[in-house]
Amino acid sequence: MLAVLLVCVPAHAGPRRHWFKDKKFWLGFATIAGSVVADVETTEAARGRGAQEGNPLYGSHPSRLRAYGTGFGMEAPMLIGLYLSRKYKLNNYWLPLTLIGSVPHIGAAVWNTHVCQPNCH
Repeated sequence: MLAVLLVCVPAHAGPRRHWFKDKKFWLGFATIAGSVVADVETTEAARGRGAQEGNPLYGSHPSRLRAYGTGFGMEAPMLIGLYLSRKYKLNNYWLPLTLIGSVPHIGAAVWNTHVCQPNCH
């Protein structure tokens, strides 16, 4: 019995971190998703004022569905990288991935608010 006690090693059971409870993951995800939504919706508003889509990946007159599909499709690698960086505890990678995924869409959304004010000619 003493031999069994000497061979047994205590397990180090720490709390397991789940991705769905990770606040940094959700902050990054919400920032990227929100920037895509802002870009698409401000593009639609600008198109209503007579503007035309300038990104060739979207086409000159994309439907809202195509715009969302293309926008989230372009950001899928960032979202996957964000998930993997949090899963494998690469703690410093989530912020650059979030910025790389969101800043271009935020810039486009700001640009879209100034295009064709008050109307295109």
